[in-house]
Amino acid sequence: VILPGEDEGTKAEKTLIAMENAKQDMANLLAAASVLLVLDDLWHPSDLKWFQFANRPTSSFRLLITTRVSIFKGPGNKTTNENSGAVGSKEEIISLKALKEE
Repeated sequence: VILPGEDEGTKAEKTLIAMENAKQDMANLLAAASVLLVLDDLWHPSDLKWFQFANRPTSSFRLLITTRVSIFKGPGNKTTNENSGAVGSKEEIISLKALKEE
């Protein structure tokens, strides 16, 4: 619980703890479920960490991410999951080009 008058550092720490607890609760709920979670229009790679909670071998959880920004681009503009926090292997990340306007 964030109390009035608390400094920004304390508020940030409490918020982080609450987010970690929520992430663990979601992992427990999805442990035996077959779920496809769609994160549409992801803008910040750091936001992805809150949804990486069910990558267990026994889980049927899958994560589908869409984005309009090149957040998963690596050296040489090649699609990658290295250092981006992306879920899946390089083969599972698909980069689509925009349609041409006529």
